[in-house]
Amino acid sequence: MIIYIKMNILEAYIKKYKQFIVLILGLPCSNKSEIAKELKIDLNLPIININNYLNQNSFIEKTVSDVKFKLYEHPDNYKWDSLNNDVNEKKSEGLILYGNYIDPSKIHFEFDFCYFFNMNTNLCKNILIEK
Repeated sequence: MIIYIKMNILEAYIKKYKQFIVLILGLPCSNKSEIAKELKIDLNLPIININNYLNQNSFIEKTVSDVKFKLYEHPDNYKWDSLNNDVNEKKSEGLILYGNYIDPSKIHFEFDFCYFFNMNTNLCKNILIEK
């Protein structure tokens, strides 16, 4: 008796490497979330927005040339332990991560694919001002 196993390429990849993590990074307004949502539909994988791990209502103050800045997306303002735990729990089933930024020294997982979406900074600035 011959038994045929139907397995797609993604399932075979996960079986071999025990994980599948796609990391999508880029400037604000570069459509990272839209790309993540499309991949979610195409690959039937969960997505995680890295910004969901920011400490809410918290920021790091920095002064540059006597101008004070409130940096919300500063590496010290993320809940890295929670992000690492969630990714490591879900990576064996496949996962899509997206956000503006990730600090490689803070993560405790390896990603399989990483895409960085760039755009003209003036266009990005204009879009953010309009919002």
